[in-house]
Amino acid sequence: CGAMTPEFIKGLSPRELGMLGDSYALIKPFDENPFQKVKVENGIIIDTGGFTPQYKSEEDGQIHELEQFIRVGTVIETGFKCEFLKEGDVVFFTKASEATVPFFKQGFVVVNESRIMAIVNEKLTERKNQIKSNGNK
Repeated sequence: CGAMTPEFIKGLSPRELGMLGDSYALIKPFDENPFQKVKVENGIIIDTGGFTPQYKSEEDGQIHELEQFIRVGTVIETGFKCEFLKEGDVVFFTKASEATVPFFKQGFVVVNESRIMAIVNEKLTERKNQIKSNGNK
């Protein structure tokens, strides 16, 4: 590229990127929604994960993939006021609620915890009940 890297950046690891925002989560989005894969066999829809909806354009007659409004990603780190999200959670969020983090082209985004639509992980009910019981004390 020809661009020189400043000395303070050399050797910096992506793990050294920390969250300072109070209730924000650092998320690494998936390229495709892994929960949205389907195929049709003998007229039966079979879920195989990762299907991207397509449409036929009236302008050019070509088949195009729809841009995904709802995104899916893995929580890398959370801000100190995040109450429910944990590192490793797989989350659903809208594209409009994300802010891109330009850090070594890692593709990270930041989303406020309140803008997370759904979480996929084990023991979520247990986690929710623990938060409720801690709030009642």
